[in-house]
Amino acid sequence: MENLKNISPIDGRYKKSCKEISEYFSEYALIKYRIYVEIQWLIFLSEKEFFYKKLSVKAIDELQKIADINDEDVLRLKKIEEETNHDVKAVEYFIKEKINQNNGELVNIKEYVHYLCTSEDINNIAYAICIKSCLNNIIIPHIEKIMNRLKELASEYSQVSILSRTHGQPASATTFGKEMANYFDRLKRHISTLKNIKIYGKFNGAVGNFNAHKIANSNIDWVNNIKYFVEKYFDINYSLYCTQIQDHDYICEISDALGRINSTLLDLSIDIWLYISNNLLKLKHVKNEIGSSTMPHKINPIDFENAEGNLHLANALFKAFSAKLSISRLQRDLSDSTVLRNIGSSYAYSLIAYKSILRGLTKIDINEQAASQELNNNWSTLAEPVQIVLKNFNFPNAYEELKNFTRGKTIDKELMQEYIKTKSEFIPPNAMNQLLELTPNTYIGYADYLANNVDKTE
Repeated sequence: MENLKNISPIDGRYKKSCKEISEYFSEYALIKYRIYVEIQWLIFLSEKEFFYKKLSVKAIDELQKIADINDEDVLRLKKIEEETNHDVKAVEYFIKEKINQNNGELVNIKEYVHYLCTSEDINNIAYAICIKSCLNNIIIPHIEKIMNRLKELASEYSQVSILSRTHGQPASATTFGKEMANYFDRLKRHISTLKNIKIYGKFNGAVGNFNAHKIANSNIDWVNNIKYFVEKYFDINYSLYCTQIQDHDYICEISDALGRINSTLLDLSIDIWLYISNNLLKLKHVKNEIGSSTMPHKINPIDFENAEGNLHLANALFKAFSAKLSISRLQRDLSDSTVLRNIGSSYAYSLIAYKSILRGLTKIDINEQAASQELNNNWSTLAEPVQIVLKNFNFPNAYEELKNFTRGKTIDKELMQEYIKTKSEFIPPNAMNQLLELTPNTYIGYADYLANNVDKTE
């Protein structure tokens, strides 16, 4: 019942389709990763012995247990936040409270919790972990599942000819497999771009100059030690030049890359919808499903329609992130905070769409009879190869003559072959036979080869 009262369908109707996103993007997740970053900082200070001696294995274990939070811990932390009205300071106080409860070796380092840190040192790395983990564990694997399905369809239907349409009008034949290969290839390029985007983190204080670090101990090489901390402890790239905040340029890059992926999938969803609408694809019947409240016969392409809507929503957010997050007033302002908290929504809308597309791609089957019939009704599409062959033998004005013969007219097999035979004195017998054997179904170029080799090309 509680889900029915949620404002957003992400946490209501569609929760089952995107609930795994909350592991990385939710208030709970942000709290968890903030605590994790604070604990790692204490462990780093122990490793380097900058301000206190190296902690025992037992003490390190106790610190790591603090980072392993449960529901009760989160509720306690939120209670502290009600008093402080500061979310990151609440994390600091929570950790200190846990250390006091431990009443052991850790009590001696309690005042080093959040030492030399500004809130954004903690936040930017917490968000970097959220983004990196969600991409690697959820988003990218689902995109790759779609790609694998497209590759299967490309191979399965590599030789099944369908009528192309340019400007919505009949054009030379392709194969359904080749069309699926086109989408696979686009996604392959886009996902490569996404995977190569570097995720950055900063940890250099209130305005990015290590002010507090230097005053604490100017004999320490903070620049290189913080680089070591960021890169070794979190496996992200170190950002030396920044203000109070880590610039969000990498988030903009990721948003742009995901936007391109989603636009490609939007294109796919619309094309599949059109193929279904034109009866070139059949939807498999699912028992007990209802397509219309009044028309019992209906089987609708709801998966692709659902994907289309959610991809638009995701991309609207990605565009907003890209436009907003590259801008910050002077050394910082807080307008990015509320925007960053919505990153999870864009990933959730995307995931809902990805799952819908995957589901839809398992329900489609080519209507070979309808595809063949549509091609057979469009012999005028052979005007291209006929004029090409005629030009090979210097037939004058071949294009113009074929244009006059076919444009705006209904051309069937008989008319096309009669026309070809009238050119017997201009082209040799082997070329004549080549044209007479050609049909709209077989004029597909290298579509079969391209469909079967899409993952073998650079």
